[in-house]
Formats: sequence, structure tokens, C-alpha cells
Amino acid sequence: MLGSAFGEDCTWTEAYDMIDEIILNSNALIVQNYPEGIVMEAPNVRGYLWFLKPLPFLVHHDATNGSMTFTNGFRLDSVSAFAYDEGGNCTPRNWEVKLSVESHNFESTVILTYENMSVEFLFWKTQGKLIVSFSPIITVLEYEDTIHCGLASVTPDIRIMDYHIQFADSLIWSWFLHLTTLKDLVIQLSAELLPSVVDKYVVEPWCDKYHK
Repeated sequence: MLGSAFGEDCTWTEAYDMIDEIILNSNALIVQNYPEGIVMEAPNVRGYLWFLKPLPFLVHHDATNGSMTFTNGFRLDSVSAFAYDEGGNCTPRNWEVKLSVESHNFESTVILTYENMSVEFLFWKTQGKLIVSFSPIITVLEYEDTIHCGLASVTPDIRIMDYHIQFADSLIWSWFLHLTTLKDLVIQLSAELLPSVVDKYVVEPWCDKYHK
């Protein structure tokens, strides 16, 4: 059964609190074990970005030696769906939640860095270090049955108000990249890298505690 309440003696608040407890405990572990943040290697990327899309202007880029750093814990924003055991067990199953990675002291808490990035547009070309900081909202779907329990899917989104670009120590080039589809590339890389953090610190602890 799916819904916002799951049983005569079970409430939506209980489901929220059970998931939130896992997240809060994991946040404490992240801060304790990774005071400088969880650092993941980002793949080299090479290709084209659109400039002022949908105008037909392309920006060539080549970025190497990249990393994505997760510097803070999650916050449970909402529980949108879940199932429950018909036998009266109030533990939610197959839940879908939205997590946010909140800004800390007004600083975004996921940072994508490429130590070397070259950008070429028409007759202009430059290279330097790229730093993109942002705060994602992540939709997480957990799946379990009588045998399996694990992460079904993760869909990240980026909040524009917490999205900042620094490139080549240049305000002009940083502003220029804001006008390209670099954000789409950031979302793509987030979809590749952030699921491992969600799985390890949200879904796996849940399964360890509640999947029997």
C-alpha cells in the first residue's frame, strides 16, 4: 500500500521520523570521519557546451584532474511515498524522499573542481582551474522485498540560487560560463557521483537496521 499514512496504528510522522533518524546519525558520522568532506574522483570531460542556448553557439571544453567534494550532511525535506507491511509492521518500505544538502554559513556544500580546464569560444581561448559550488536537491527511491534491500534510483537537481562558478581567476570567464549549459554537465556528474554517498550513508544504514 502506498500513501501518506500507513496503517490504522501507524502515522506518516512515524515514517518521517524513522528515516530522519537514520540521516541524522549518518550526518554525525560524516562530520566525524570526513572533517574536510568526502572527496570523489570526477571523470575527465571533453566536449561542447551551448552558449546562450538555443542560439547555435558552441563552447569547446576539456577538463582533467577533477574531484567532487561533499562537505556536509543531508536534510530530509519530504517523504512523498512509501509502502508498509500488511501484517501491522509500521516500518515503511519502498520509500521515496527528497533530500537537500543545505548551505552551511551561506556556502554551498557540494564542490566540483577541475584543476585543469581549457575553454575555447570563437577566437578566444583560455585555461585555468574550475570550481563550481552548489546545493543539490536529491530524490531518492529505496526498494526492498523479502530478500533484497537497496538503492533503486537517485535523481539530483541543482538549485540555481546556490550555484556559483569560479574559473581561471577571471570574473569575465566565470560570468561567461554562467551563460552556457555547464549546469547540465554538473547535474550529469552529480548523477554519477552522489548516489554512492546516498547509498552508503542513507540507504545502507536503513537496510542494516530495518530490513529483516
